[in-house]
Amino acid sequence: MTLKQKFLKLYHSFTISDEWEGSLESDAEQIADEFAIGFAEWLNIQYRELNHTLAFREKTLTEILQIYKKEKGL
Repeated sequence: MTLKQKFLKLYHSFTISDEWEGSLESDAEQIADEFAIGFAEWLNIQYRELNHTLAFREKTLTEILQIYKKEKGL
């Protein structure tokens, strides 16, 4: 499920369910935290494996983030 889909699902759960017992703020924070932790772990692995390659060092953080999202289907 993409990051956008996770937030949309949370939003829809919040707006249409009378029985929803979560906290919109804490649930959204959990989604963001999971993404941030996943990206940090992936980046750490990429950095260790690719640190010495010129291709990795020339990429901006935005480009690296896009690679991560594409690889993870986010």
